[in-house]
Amino acid sequence: MIRIDHLSKWYGDTLVLDDCCMSLDKGAVAVLCGPAGAGKSTFIKTINGIEGFQRGEITIGARTLRPGRRVAPEHRVRVGVVLQGVHLFSHLTVLQNLDLAQTQVLRRSRDEASFRSRALLGRVGLRAAESKFPHQLSRSQQQCAGIARSLVLDPEVMLFDDPTAGLEAEQVGSVLGIIANLAQEGMTMLVVTHELEFARSIADRVLFMAGGRILDDRPPEQFFDASHKTHTRTQRFLAQTLAH
Repeated sequence: MIRIDHLSKWYGDTLVLDDCCMSLDKGAVAVLCGPAGAGKSTFIKTINGIEGFQRGEITIGARTLRPGRRVAPEHRVRVGVVLQGVHLFSHLTVLQNLDLAQTQVLRRSRDEASFRSRALLGRVGLRAAESKFPHQLSRSQQQCAGIARSLVLDPEVMLFDDPTAGLEAEQVGSVLGIIANLAQEGMTMLVVTHELEFARSIADRVLFMAGGRILDDRPPEQFFDASHKTHTRTQRFLAQTLAH
C-alpha cells in the first residue's frame, strides 16, 4: 500500500530527508520514532503531498509521486493525515468542519455528508459536541475531531504526526484508543509517536529515524529486544527514552 524509494529532500542547502526507503503492506501499522529534528514530520508531510521533494518516489496504492510533479487532489483525499497542531476551521462548528470536506471534495450532498459526519463523531466520542466550535473543545477533543475529519473522506491510508503532542497525560488515552481501534479494523497507518509502549502494542513494524535517515526497520519484538543487533543510534535512543 505504501512504498517509499530513495526519498530525499532539501530545504535550501540543508538535507532533511536522506535516501529514505520503506514499504508497508495493506492493513499493516508502522510506527516511526526518533529524536526531535530527525525529519519525522517532514517525512509524513511529504508522503501526503503537503511538502515536495527533490529525489526518489512515493507510491500509495496505484498512485506515484515524483519530484516536480503536481500532486493530484485524489492523492490527498486517499491519504489522510493528522498533524500535531489543530487544523479545524475556527469559524465552523465541529459538524460543519466535517461536512465541508465532503461537500467540497467528494461532492456529497449536505444530508449525506452530515449522516457520515455524525457517524464518525460518534465513533470518536464527540457526537454530543457536533454543534460546538473548536475553541469550546479540549485539546484532546480537537485532535479527535481532526481524526474524524480525515476519516470522513474514506482514506486508504492514515498518517499521524505525533497526535498526542501537547496533551495532558490523562488526555492521551482517548486519542491513542481511536488509533488502536483503527489498527484493529485493518486501516493501513504510519504513526509518528513518542509513546513507545503504545508502539509496541499496535505496530507491525517500528522504524527509527535520525538525521533524516531511516536507520532501523524491524518488528517490535526485535526492535525493543536488546539482544537483537539494532543500530547503535537506535540503542542509544531507546536507552534514553525507556529509562524515563
